[in-house]
Order: sequence, then C-alpha cells, then structure tokens
Amino acid sequence: MKKLIPKHFLIAVFVISMTGVTEDFAAAVEDAENPIYQEHHAAPEVIDSPIRIIVEANPQGKNPQGVLLAHGGQLSGYALRFNNGIPQFDISIKKKIHSVKWNKPVRVKVRIEAILNSEVMSLSVNGEPPVTVPSPGLLMSQPNIGLSVGFDALRNVGDYVVPNPFSGTIISTRIDAGGNPAPVAKVMSPKEIRDGLKSHDKALFIKEGWIRDPYVIIGPDDYYYLTGTQPYPGEPREHTDPYNSGLGNESIVGWKARIWRSKDLIKWESLGEPFDLKDGIWFKDQPERFSEVPEHLWFLWAPEVHWLGDRWALTHTSPSPVKGANLALTTGKDLKGPWVHPMGTRLGRKHDPSLFHDVDGTWYLLSGNTELAPLNKDFSKFTAKQVRIDPAGSRTTPDGREIKVIGHEGATMQKIGDKYVHFG
Repeated sequence: MKKLIPKHFLIAVFVISMTGVTEDFAAAVEDAENPIYQEHHAAPEVIDSPIRIIVEANPQGKNPQGVLLAHGGQLSGYALRFNNGIPQFDISIKKKIHSVKWNKPVRVKVRIEAILNSEVMSLSVNGEPPVTVPSPGLLMSQPNIGLSVGFDALRNVGDYVVPNPFSGTIISTRIDAGGNPAPVAKVMSPKEIRDGLKSHDKALFIKEGWIRDPYVIIGPDDYYYLTGTQPYPGEPREHTDPYNSGLGNESIVGWKARIWRSKDLIKWESLGEPFDLKDGIWFKDQPERFSEVPEHLWFLWAPEVHWLGDRWALTHTSPSPVKGANLALTTGKDLKGPWVHPMGTRLGRKHDPSLFHDVDGTWYLLSGNTELAPLNKDFSKFTAKQVRIDPAGSRTTPDGREIKVIGHEGATMQKIGDKYVHFG
C-alpha cells in the first residue's frame, strides 16, 4: 500500500447576526453561539409549495425534548420537534405560529411524517392515521435562516428557546417541497480541482453522486481507487433524495460495492460492482437468511479496498440480512472476483473493518473505532488479542455530554514519521 487518503468531513458554519434581535433571542444566543450548534444544511425552496417532512429518530428519556429539524424563524419557517414527549409540527407565517400535535407521548424509535399543503397540516407517527388541522396556507416567503438538524441554530419557529437540542439520536431526515429535492452543488471544473490540489487549502467537490464513508487509496498502477457506501446501481432516489442519510426505513443504501478509479481526481472511470453481498462469506454460510429477507433490506456498508502487494483485499460491514463483516481477497492482481475468505465466519460482526500495514510488514485489522489486532500472513486468523485505542482527551457532544471515545466507525491508521496517527 503506497498511500492512503483518510476520510474527511466538512462542516459549514454560518455567522450569527445580532442586528434587530429581540431580548429573548439575545438571552438564548449565548447557547446558540456554541460551535456545536452552528452546523446547517442545504434547504429546499418552499415558497408557495406543499411540504412533506419525514424524520426517523431514537428518542431518549421519559419525556423526549427538542428540535428534530428547523428551517426559518418566526416570520416564515417550519419546525418538527418533541415537546415533553409529544411530537409537534410548527409552521410560522408572519409571526403567527400554527401547530399540530400528536395525541400521546412517544418514547420508542419513531418515524414521523409531517405534511403542509393548501388543505391541511398533518402529523403521523409510525404509520398510524394522521392527526390533522386546517391548513394556515403555504409559506409566502422563503425562510432566510438555513436548515438545522437536531436543534434550532438561530431563531425559534415555535414556542421554545433556541437551540433546544433533541434529546436523542436522529437516524434520517427528508424534506420534499413541491416534489422537488433540495439542490446540490455542482462538481468543480477541472481547472478549479487542479488549482485546489496545488494550493491544498480548501475542500474540493470532485465527483457527483450519493456516497457515504468515502474511501480513496492509490493502487499499484498509481490510480486513485474510490469506493464507499452507495445506493443500489440505478436507484432513482440517488437523484430525487440527494440528502438521504442512508439510515432507517428511508435508506437508499444498496448491497453492491461500487468502485471508480482516476489518474488525476478529475476524470473517473467506473469499475462497476466487483463485489456484492452474494460474494461474501455470510451468503455462503446462511443462505436461508438471505432468502427470508427482501433484497431492498440488504445493506453493504463502508467498503474499503486495500492493495496487499500481490492481490486486493476488500472489507465492509453489513447489518442485514446477516449482521456480519467480510474480509475478502482476490485470487489475482485484478480487482474482481472470484473472492476468497481466509478467515471465514470467524471474522464475526466487526464494525466498519479496515486494514493497516505496519512498517515491519504486519497487517492489522481495525474495527469499531477502535479495536486493533494483528493478522497472520495469509489473513486466516488473528495472532494476538484485540487492543482498544481511545483518545487521551475528551470531546463535547451536541447534547453537551463529555465523552472520551473517538466515535464508533471510520477507523484509519497511518505511520507518519515516527508517530502512529489514528483517524476516525
């Protein structure tokens, strides 16, 4: 393995303007100025348009509280939230708030669907018949405050004080406005990418398409190889639902590992889908489970490819049909099947497995962010017990908790100079 480009993420931060704010808002902005409450997301155009919102979440506590998502403020906006355990949908038009509330507390994993059209405002929980109220009308102006997820970053839409973070975990969000998905940026021009690669001082949008857990590595031919969690090839929601989180019942994640390669990070050549769940050890070990579960509920997550010197390795995790990971090797130098599984089912349920090649020639398997264990030469077994790696310090979560772990997925390691650097 010659070089690895670690996984990165980009957070868009906006500047809070204090011009013309109310005293109540000024009192709340001390919390809102906290950097963990300044992330915002692309928002759809909602002027004079029906709105359909779907959120899947895991509430926490006896009476879950907080904003699931919010777009806008009191002049024009909408919010979906929990209010003392009760899901609630708020619409604000010219500083007047209109709401529809669910009829009982919800404390379990939930799928909430909220609708605003010219006839009704409605709220449905876990597929039950909706609660409806007469529509106050469609939004007459585009909210001038961006979309926040998991809290309200700037100005409240409903009767609450910002940031009002959600006391749970959000699995997925989706907003349809007039049937149109939220806009997405365009891939940068070849010149912009070339200049950015030279200056090395900004994020570059180099390839279009829906992808999570992107993984890029330079292969033996000096091509960049890209893979990651992907929709099933041809999945139309890749274009109609570009901000799908890949989680929950709304997931568009498929069960094939799609791979591309590029000489310059500008032009990308598709290598198709050289590996899918039917190539894995679990399809061979538990075929009856695969026959019981519909294909749209098969998921292949976080694939990576690694050049071993004489062949390729592919790792990934899967929550369904079988909760298990794969460590698969090619039988030759080409990145394609047939695939072999020297460790077999002994690999178990390793979460987001990855490989690291030490300077002494030893290969290690990383998983779970992060358990680390050395492998023998033919990758058929571990040669020592797993060792857990955690940061020396701590970090603050969006709900204000101090935790000492780096996370639960996306582990990567590199030897840089005389230091081992752990990414996650």
